[in-house]
Amino acid sequence: MLSRHRLLVRRLAEPATLPRHELPESEWNDYERWFASIPTMLAISAVPSSHAPSGAGIA
Repeated sequence: MLSRHRLLVRRLAEPATLPRHELPESEWNDYERWFASIPTMLAISAVPSSHAPSGAGIA
């Protein structure tokens, strides 16, 4: 889909799902640590292929 629109993926990220509190990770319980390990979102950064560094290609 991205290549059809001449876009190149620049970065992929799977941010952790964080508990709804401000405690440091060292104070999370087992359930919070387990739940934070499940990726619930995928963030994609893309650029037009004309702005890609030379030698970059679409895989």
